Amino acid sequence: MFDIAAWARTVARLLAPGGGSTSSRGTPSKIIMALINAGLRIERFTEHRDEYFNSMPRIPEEQKSKIPRTFSLLASRPL
Repeated sequence: MFDIAAWARTVARLLAPGGGSTSSRGTPSKIIMALINAGLRIERFTEHRDEYFNSMPRIPEEQKSKIPRTFSLLASRPL
């Protein structure tokens, strides 16, 4: 199991003030809370309907098009 909290603490420790980082593992809420708990500030969060693989093969496309499947997040280390 991926340790999101440990990842967030490492990012916070290594990130230069004003710098940024990315992740592709974990749910949005868990990643956001881990970054906040590690002392980072959430600057932007956006959900997208793009998908990198067919994660819901049994759901019709017209229904999937209404569901966010990926997200982008910008977190920064306070100055």
